[in-house]
Amino acid sequence: MPSLENTSARVILKPGRDKSLKNRHPWVFSGGIAAIEGEFAPGDILPVFAAKGNLLGKGFVNPASQIRVRMLTIGGETVDAGLLDRRLGQAQALREQFLPPDTDAYRL
Repeated sequence: MPSLENTSARVILKPGRDKSLKNRHPWVFSGGIAAIEGEFAPGDILPVFAAKGNLLGKGFVNPASQIRVRMLTIGGETVDAGLLDRRLGQAQALREQFLPPDTDAYRL
């Protein structure tokens, strides 16, 4: 599947601001960003890098919000048309481990 990511821009965090992402918090606030390099439009999906250069994940960028990036992935997972299907499948499989087989509804 083709990627939905903008590969010409990237977000670079300030030193020490990667801790919350490593703990799987889904937001990057404006104060945590050192720079957004390259050409992008609001809503583009950009890679997010720690100050030391390691890829932390990818997310939607909005330069007009205090929440500048809303993370979609952690690490190098590709953002493509199959991402939602994969995530829903993972959620379903997790719930099926704990629910009785005759369950006919549950929240994802």
